[in-house]
Amino acid sequence: MDTTNFLVSFAVLNSRGLASDKVLAASVGAAMIQGPIGLVLPLAVANASSSTSSSGSGVSAGAMVRVPKVTGKPEAEAKGLLKDKNLNAVSTFAFIEDDPQNQIIKGNVFQQEPAEGEFTSEGDDVSITVSLGPRMEEETLKDLHEDMDAKFDQVIALLKKAPNTAGSKG
Repeated sequence: MDTTNFLVSFAVLNSRGLASDKVLAASVGAAMIQGPIGLVLPLAVANASSSTSSSGSGVSAGAMVRVPKVTGKPEAEAKGLLKDKNLNAVSTFAFIEDDPQNQIIKGNVFQQEPAEGEFTSEGDDVSITVSLGPRMEEETLKDLHEDMDAKFDQVIALLKKAPNTAGSKG
C-alpha cells in the first residue's frame, strides 16, 4: 500500500471540494497502486467529477468502481455483472488460437480490458472478447472440403440411379 499516494490524493481531492465518499474511495484506490501511476487515479476522478454527466442509472460519471471478473463467464452473464457496476460492456468476437486443453468455451468471455480488480469510472466501457470456438486448421478445412465433394458425388450418383418420375401421375 502506498501511503504517499493516499495522502497526496486525499489532499488534492479535498481541495477541489468533492464529496467525501468520492475523495475517500479515490484515495484508497490511489494507495493500492504503487508509484506515480497511483496519483493519476485521483486526478481522473477530480476531472470527471467536476463535469458530472448523468447516465441511465442516475449515477454521476466519475465515481470509481472495481472491475469485476467476467472472464470464463457466458457473454450475457458478463454483461449483467458489468451493468450491475454501472459499466458498459463492449463485445468483440474472436476464434481461439491457442487452447490445447479446450478450456475456453464457445460463447464465453476469454479476455477483458480493463482487467479484473482494476478501478475505472462508472459509465466507462469494458471491452470483452467472446470466444467463437477454435479456429479450424487449413488441413482440417481441406479434409472437410474433400469429404463434402465425396458426399456430393454420392448424391449425384444416387439421383442418376433413381427412376425418373417427373411428369408421371401417382
